[in-house]
This record gives sequence, C-alpha cells and structure tokens, in this order.
Amino acid sequence: MHITIAAGFFTLIAPSLGHDVQFYTGIQCRGERLGGVVGLTPDDGCQDGNLYSTKAQSVYIAQGDTDEDLIIAFYKGDNCPLENAVAKGNDGACLSVGGAYQQFGSYNAIPIIPAQSQVNDNPSKLQHGALFEDDDGVSCKTKAMALFLFPGCDR
Repeated sequence: MHITIAAGFFTLIAPSLGHDVQFYTGIQCRGERLGGVVGLTPDDGCQDGNLYSTKAQSVYIAQGDTDEDLIIAFYKGDNCPLENAVAKGNDGACLSVGGAYQQFGSYNAIPIIPAQSQVNDNPSKLQHGALFEDDDGVSCKTKAMALFLFPGCDR
C-alpha cells in the first residue's frame, strides 16, 4: 500500500492598512503589471519611484483596510514637494504617470484633511468652505478662488 501525503500551501494575506499602488506598462491601467506597494501611508514618507518610473505608464490606487482618506501623489524628481506633482488621486483612481511630461521619480501618501467648518483664529488663513458671520450675525460661506459675493454678505 502506497500512501501519499500532499501538503497544501496557502498564503496568508494580511490586509493593508494604507493604500495599495499598482503600476502598469500600458495606459489606463492595462498592459503588464510591474508590481507595486501595499499599505502606503503618510508615515512611509517620500518613496523612490525609480523601480517603476522608467516603464510605468499608469498606476491604479486602491484603498486598503483603512478608513483614512489619502491622496497618492507622484512627483518629478527624487523628492516630494507638492509643486512638483505630475499626478495625484485616491481610492479607485487610474492615473497616467508616464510619458514625456508626466514621468515621475518619487511618490507619497498625503492625508486628506476635512475643511474646517469655522474660520481659524488667524483671519488670514481662511480655508475653502470656511464660514464667517457678518455684523448682523448672518453666516456667509467663503469660496476659494471665487470672486463674487453671496447675497446678504457684505464681503
């Protein structure tokens, strides 16, 4: 009698606590999958993109097992100043990160901070969506980049 014992191998996949980033050779998140990062968080800091930047044309971003809202940004060069961003997106986004004008060299995760519902103590720091009251106690909503006044608001 011949007894064969087969050992089954399985992989335990731990849920990622940040966002997952997957790089593709083709546009629109198609083509060969080059690899990626699992569980990217703001604590990871600025990441070197050279492993993927020369071949990647697009990237898909998926939210891992976290409730934290993050933006994943891709930058020209090897550091992550926001003014050098060539692409950014969050959960479910497929971004173009390749080509002559959008080639990236680094990337990171940035937390999305909800707009405050009231003006900060410093009036010069009005934020998009901030509320203020005029002299009559009427609430007026400020809009960043808007150059018009709301009815009932003096300024």
